[in-house]
Amino acid sequence: MRNTRLQIICVMGIACSSPAEVLDMMVLPDAQPPDTGPTDLGCADGATREEPCAGGCGVLVESCVEGDWVAGDCDDSGCGPEPCEPGTVDTEECGRCGTRERFCTADEVFTPFGDCTGEGICLPGTMEEFPCGNCGVEQARCTSECAWETTTVCTGEGVCTPGSLGDETDATCTEENFSQRPLCTEECDFEPGFCEYAGTDIMFLFHSYIRSGFFSAEVPPAMRAAVTELQRRVPNARFGISTYATLLDGFTPFGGEVAFTDDVPAFMRGYEAFPDVIANPRILSWNQALGTLAGLPPHPNSRPFVCRADELDGACWRPFARKILFFHPVFENSTNDASGLYDATGPIEGAVPHEWDDVAAAIRRLGIELKIWDGCPPAGCEPFITMFRDIGQDYIANRERTGDRDFDRIFSLVND
Repeated sequence: MRNTRLQIICVMGIACSSPAEVLDMMVLPDAQPPDTGPTDLGCADGATREEPCAGGCGVLVESCVEGDWVAGDCDDSGCGPEPCEPGTVDTEECGRCGTRERFCTADEVFTPFGDCTGEGICLPGTMEEFPCGNCGVEQARCTSECAWETTTVCTGEGVCTPGSLGDETDATCTEENFSQRPLCTEECDFEPGFCEYAGTDIMFLFHSYIRSGFFSAEVPPAMRAAVTELQRRVPNARFGISTYATLLDGFTPFGGEVAFTDDVPAFMRGYEAFPDVIANPRILSWNQALGTLAGLPPHPNSRPFVCRADELDGACWRPFARKILFFHPVFENSTNDASGLYDATGPIEGAVPHEWDDVAAAIRRLGIELKIWDGCPPAGCEPFITMFRDIGQDYIANRERTGDRDFDRIFSLVND
């Protein structure tokens, strides 16, 4: 073929001497890459094309990848809002298990979504540690409803609730009749409080015919004056009244008449309201009453005081307060008479009085101070002096029996 072409050129009158010279005079076109042309898979790799988005609005750009057209994202930035049915409410989930809404207006366009409402308090599946009890901790897991659910018990708790007060105690107080209430700290542990005077409880024990007997006219004004003056002079004082009578059927051997109070008018109203029983008081009953006020079990026929949980049984004394018992001595008190202080059973059928040794021990245990309201009975003071000696106290009486009451002396008894 090459020789043929050369012959043609020479025939056309172009001078040539050899095939090499002819080749030098030829100008060949630049080399071109081979045309790959369509592949067997349908498109050329890297090629792109544009198609309308679904619905006819917007442009969808497709790219050829390994012979297949792959759709990209639809660019609908130039499209208007999606038409909707006026009044339609569209709801979607948001936040932590919440929802938000949008509404289709009369122009057939949706409003922007509103605020997310009805959210829970946590993200489902998360774990967290929470305080519990008295400074303790517990583990919790967030449920699919976006609410915490505890997965462990409360551990590491302290001994108290912050700000609460502990039981009254005199453990850190150096003065007698002073006490303090431990205060619970923010770390749920008690720290000592301030020592303060715990007060004075004064109980009056009289025979049951106090308002109809020998002193029916003088006791009310004397009692009112004494209590009023004691309240003025004695800090944080409370007053109460109890009575005793014979242990006969139909009578009350002990009566808790007026519970401790710092309200003098209420105290006097209580005094004037309790039953007045004309009965022969016996030392046996008086001994029974002393034991009851000191916390020993009351006689079945008694009307004992009903005490609070923070008070001591018997007279309902405050645990750390000073405890004073004023009594009015009557009739005989001998060591060998059937009605005497030391008689164990006495002549009264069915009576189960306290043994004097038990009574004396209970008085000593509570630290009750006995004080005589006025002087000794006609039989003399010796039995009462013996009684005071048994409980380790000095015998001190107001004065000899008289219609007058020496209130300075009564006050001095409280201070003795």
